[in-house]
Formats: sequence, structure tokens, C-alpha cells
Amino acid sequence: MSKLNNLSLINSIKTYINNNKIYAKHFDFSYKTQNYSLDEVLPEIIKIIKYANPWRSSYINHSTLYSVYKKMLKMNIIKNTYIELLNLYIKKQPNKKLKYLYTDTTCIKNKYGSELVKYNGHKKMNCTKVSFITDSNGIPINVGTYT
Repeated sequence: MSKLNNLSLINSIKTYINNNKIYAKHFDFSYKTQNYSLDEVLPEIIKIIKYANPWRSSYINHSTLYSVYKKMLKMNIIKNTYIELLNLYIKKQPNKKLKYLYTDTTCIKNKYGSELVKYNGHKKMNCTKVSFITDSNGIPINVGTYT
């Protein structure tokens, strides 16, 4: 997965959508009013997320991109695709990759939703804790957010 490029990620997401009939009908994009296909929308969404670009930075309408992205999140398509890719990654020589695991945590201060987070006595502020567990190649195995 460290050599995973955008094309294989896009193909994995498209394969996951097409293999599940429930999702395939939601991402058909064959209506006359729809201007873009899934092949055009997915690379733009991946580019926006990967480089932290604003939604308006694409040639495709930002509301179209964001609505497709939100629909994919709601249906857990991105999460399930990642889990499938992670399982394929771990199956190839798991002993070498999982020999060493690294953890990194950070506290993100929440200014505008402080009523939704808890007080962290160590940092002495209201924050959300984010924790990453990665393998020796830096591939995330688990990500957790804690309030």
C-alpha cells in the first residue's frame, strides 16, 4: 500500500461500488441531468482530500463533488474500501510489516465546539485526542478519535 497510487485507489473504490448492487444504483450517473460520471468525480475527490485543496478548486462544481463525497462517507464506502486494501496489504508477508508498530497521539484544541469535548488534565485544555497506529512502513493500521 506504500506504493499505492491514485489510479489503483480509484479502481478499488469503483470495484467496491460496482460489486455491491445497493451502492451501484446510487452511483450510476446515467441520468440526463448529470454532467459527470463516477470516473470523472472520483479522481477530483481523491485529489482534493490528498492535497487538502478547497472543494472549489476543481473544474467540477463543488456542490457535486461534496455531495458525492458525503454520500460515500454515509454509506461507509471509503472506510470499507480501505479495510479491504489494508487486509490485502497485511496478507503479503505480515510478519515483516507488523513486527514493529508505532503509535502517535495528538490533542486538537476545539475552540468552537468546546461543549462537545472533555477536559484533558494533562494538556489542561478542552481538546479532541487523535491517535494513529502505524506499521514499520508508516501505513496506518488504526486511527481513533477520542473526546
